[in-house]
Order: sequence, then structure tokens, then C-alpha cells
Amino acid sequence: MSNARRAAYPNEDCLFTVRPMRASDARAATGVWYRAWCDTYVHPEGATRQWVDEIWKPRLSDEGIARLAQDAASGERGSYIVADGGGGEIIGVAITQVGDAGDQYLQALYIDAAFRYRGVGSALARAAMAGLDPDRPVDLDVARLNRGAQRFYRRLGFQAVPGSEALWRGVLPVVTMRRPAGWRQQRTTGARQNCSATLHCSEESTRRTVFCTGGES
Repeated sequence: MSNARRAAYPNEDCLFTVRPMRASDARAATGVWYRAWCDTYVHPEGATRQWVDEIWKPRLSDEGIARLAQDAASGERGSYIVADGGGGEIIGVAITQVGDAGDQYLQALYIDAAFRYRGVGSALARAAMAGLDPDRPVDLDVARLNRGAQRFYRRLGFQAVPGSEALWRGVLPVVTMRRPAGWRQQRTTGARQNCSATLHCSEESTRRTVFCTGGES
């Protein structure tokens, strides 16, 4: 659903590329997604490692990898975007989905731990949502314990929906956040709205609470 263009970001240190997911990226992207779940949701306020592994067993199977590859290749109902750290090393993944009624979701946004707080998440989120209709709202679900993620999404225009607290699959406390229709972020450069971009990221601390996201199914 995205029209990808490339743009360079002047910065320091490490280089990564935000681009549409290829079928060959599916296994690595799934690994990023799974590790981020373990980092984030295995927590006294969240879930057990056993519960996470039960959820992920079918996703980590060859059939689950093939399904993600097929969905990314078709791109019929959303955008599948990755951050490539070079040489095909996938360091982040973002997925948006559009429902039958046109409802829009930021379904997933996950970054490998070593690359958080370097601008990768912001670049992925903007690229993934560039394919959505700006005149319709965008929803996501975020773990209630993940306060760093909630702050991150507020910077992208999302606000918690009152009364939306729920237990995802009866276990993980989540809250729905929504970016309203017509929301526009002030552009610092025109390139930041592109779906595919090559970026440099500077060294930053990774000591803070992880942020990754929303709307898992």
C-alpha cells in the first residue's frame, strides 16, 4: 500500500534503511518481534514466559513464517515495513492493517533491544503510517505496563481512549490509543514522510524502559 522513495538523514554512527518487508525478511522480522515480546511483556505486571511462548509457538513455526512472508508480499490490507541494519540484518519491524470497514491500525512496532532509542522506531512508525488515510483515525493497543511506549506514541499524535483498558487474551493488560483523523505532524524535513529512507542513528542510552507496541493478534 506504500509508494516507497529514499531519502538520506545526516547523522552519526550507525546506518539503517527503512523499506518494505520482503518475503525473505519474514524469519528475521519474526525473531525481532518475538524477542521484543519477551523483553517487554514477561514482567510481573504483564505475562509469564510460558504464556508468551505458547502465543508464539505457531508464529515461529515454518508455517507461521510462510504466512507472514505471504502477507508481506501481498500487502493488500496494510504495510509491512522493516529497518535493515545492513547486509539484510533486520533490526525492527512495523505493520499497519486496514479493516473491511476502513478502520486503520498500527498493528505492530518492534525494535531489537540494541537499536532502541536511536530513531529507528520513529522512522518505522512514520513509514508504516504513510500508507494510511490521514483523514481517518489510527488505533493501536499498547501494554499498560509499557509507559515508555505510551509516551512515544503520544509524540506521534496518539492519545489513550478513555475506558479502553482490557486484558488481551485474558492475560496482558492493554490500553487502546488513537491518533485522530486529520492529525498532521509538523515536518522538520520533507523526507520524513517518505515510506523508504536510509538513516543514520546516533549512539543513545538503552537503559530506559523498552518501547514496542500495539495491536498484537
